[in-house]
Amino acid sequence: MLKAGVKVTLESDSGSFLWDDIRVAVNRKDKAGRVWGPQDRVDRPTALRMLTRWAGDYFLRGDQIGSIEKGKSADLVVLDKDYMTIPEDDISSIRPQLTVFDGKIIFVHTAFSNEYNLKPAGALVTTYEDLVKTRKPRSGASTGG
Repeated sequence: MLKAGVKVTLESDSGSFLWDDIRVAVNRKDKAGRVWGPQDRVDRPTALRMLTRWAGDYFLRGDQIGSIEKGKSADLVVLDKDYMTIPEDDISSIRPQLTVFDGKIIFVHTAFSNEYNLKPAGALVTTYEDLVKTRKPRSGASTGG
């Protein structure tokens, strides 16, 4: 589909961390290390576009979301590792340190908050893992067992 020019998006109901889904798209390995459909691997820039620009287009809001550009919502995430350079098998270990939504900081990792003395009003200061524990699964979605 990609070779035909289709803008494919990445979405999962696995209940796992988003970064594990991205890792699988990039290296096609299951948790036991077996490779499934290696011909379906995507490179890192493509996987990122699948979650950002192309997802914005999928929701018919590409003019408002999906990339950092003038006139679009100021949504971004600061990560603890460089997605483009860490080993593929380590992509699952990436964790957000700070999340900005609609121009406002809404999440700060506890360690990041302490290191930079950053405690914005209204922001949730916690770890990603603790945040995920409190998340209610979507109807029909697995909780990741």
